[in-house]
Amino acid sequence: MCTVTWWRSGADDYGVCFNRDELRTRPASRSVAISLTDEGTRFLCGRDMAAGGTWLLANEHGFIAAVLNHYAAAGLRPPGRRTRGGIPIALAGCRTIDEGASSVGSLTCGDFAPFVLVLWDASGQTSWVWDGATLEPRVNIEPPITTSSYRTAEVCAWRRQRFDALMSSTLRNGRRMRAGELFTAAERLMCYHHDTEHGDDAFNVRMRRPDARTESICEVVVNAREVRYRHQRESPDALEALDEREAAVPKG
Repeated sequence: MCTVTWWRSGADDYGVCFNRDELRTRPASRSVAISLTDEGTRFLCGRDMAAGGTWLLANEHGFIAAVLNHYAAAGLRPPGRRTRGGIPIALAGCRTIDEGASSVGSLTCGDFAPFVLVLWDASGQTSWVWDGATLEPRVNIEPPITTSSYRTAEVCAWRRQRFDALMSSTLRNGRRMRAGELFTAAERLMCYHHDTEHGDDAFNVRMRRPDARTESICEVVVNAREVRYRHQRESPDALEALDEREAAVPKG
């Protein structure tokens, strides 16, 4: 029940947006904070208060990792013994996708329920899909990557269609742009992550269902100077921000 997108305009200019969708019974996330690996690498992430993991992590090297539940394969394997949110934490010290790939290869995937793991660095992005039986790399990936436990195929198809529409749209915050206005890639993506166009709120990227909702909307931006993480937690009962916090580390 999550959606991730990204933009890139150069090796030192890229970003990732992530909607974290969770059951309403799950505790609210702990907001973004700066942490250190045992080796001293600084990293940024919010935390799941139930299991201690995270859904989106970025470190001082500009390495970013995100994990999503793989609902299409969920029936192939019982729930894992370890939280999938621990996977980005395990990669927090990586400098590059290649280092991340080595760490992913050493995972005991049988300990985890099916997942989609996406990694970014200055050179590009790649993903791995664990379906409960096989871990497969996927190199030529395009946004959005989205999952849903509700009418999975239909919901994912709508969100991809909506992404294509918004990325080519001349609308900004619901109004038509005036001549001379520019709409950055990051702004387009954040419009998508806040979108509520569908009449059934379960289909929207900013999702609402009786049993689940978008719990937070996060954005990571990497440039030559710093890595910045913005974490907006959503109000449980309305389409509005509960709070918003930012943290940043100098680019290492």
